[in-house]
Amino acid sequence: MFRVSGGSHSNTFRFGIGKASVKPLKIEVMTRTRIQLTAVWGNEDAQSSVLVSRRRWIAIQRGAEFTVDASSLYEGKRFKVLWRFADRQVSIDGVDGMECVVCLPVGELVSTDPSATASSKA
Repeated sequence: MFRVSGGSHSNTFRFGIGKASVKPLKIEVMTRTRIQLTAVWGNEDAQSSVLVSRRRWIAIQRGAEFTVDASSLYEGKRFKVLWRFADRQVSIDGVDGMECVVCLPVGELVSTDPSATASSKA
């Protein structure tokens, strides 16, 4: 109870918490879906993969420019490469100047959506 006095009479105010229905919080974790893009070249003994968001992958398929560093594997050895997307094509170059992939249409990349695999197991 809370009492306020003043003037010719006092006023009494009651503050209380009755039974309130409390609903548990529902927390949804928003996970960002990543698409794995893989290119294979040579005698299919060299490859490299990158992860991009679904939104970025759609933009790349529409011709957006995007550059990302990655690594490649060739005969069990790891090399640094640079993926360059533009005009619905990808070029992959080694940091030493080696041209791994030149103007490959992005439709020829192997793309894997990890959420599709996870949801099909559930």
